[in-house]
Amino acid sequence: MLQSNNALPTHPGELVADEIKYSGMTIEEASEKMDLSIDELKSLVDCKIPISKSVCEKVDCLFNLEYDMLLKLQSDRDDMIMNYNVL
Repeated sequence: MLQSNNALPTHPGELVADEIKYSGMTIEEASEKMDLSIDELKSLVDCKIPISKSVCEKVDCLFNLEYDMLLKLQSDRDDMIMNYNVL
């Protein structure tokens, strides 16, 4: 079981959601600019799916969120989930 001092790393979707909000775009506008389906982007920002390399590239281009940082967050989160058998 995951202990309280071992919180999961932030899901990259949370950062994407923040950037969409701060940009003033709607989820529909952001999905169009990133050439993603609305359902895929909603699933990402709702932290239901992991971020992929191709989506990292699109997020980096649109919001200047570093590709490597997003992948590292996802990798760290995946590792912790697997190692601690959480979620």
